[in-house]
Amino acid sequence: MVGYTLRCQRNRVLYIGITNNPRAREAEHRLDGKRFDHLSVETRPMSRDYAEVWEARRLANYRDYVGRNPHYNRTDDGQYHYGQRPSRDPGAGTRRTSRPRQHDYGVGVSGLGWFVVLLVLLVGLIVVFEMVSASAG
Repeated sequence: MVGYTLRCQRNRVLYIGITNNPRAREAEHRLDGKRFDHLSVETRPMSRDYAEVWEARRLANYRDYVGRNPHYNRTDDGQYHYGQRPSRDPGAGTRRTSRPRQHDYGVGVSGLGWFVVLLVLLVGLIVVFEMVSASAG
């Protein structure tokens, strides 16, 4: 089993799931009418037990960060409950954290992170420029 996500053109997470055949599962999702751009395999192969734990944790982390499940996920644990309505948190759809809202792009650098990187590069260029101008003069 592997963990995977369905993502849109803007790389937003639309669905989190597990499967033992990503190509076949992608085709099933398309036949079900789900609209997405690509399926991203997120994990290495693992046992079903570990995969189910990964899926439940990934969904919980997503809910904590965004405040709700991904668009196509209907249950909080990723499992299908026959004859039951999907369970929802009473606080679902509301911001439960004080963090600013950001989209789930996987591993990346935040706006402040980019600012720090650019600032360090600028200071480095100034130091190099002063060293070159001092040795030339």
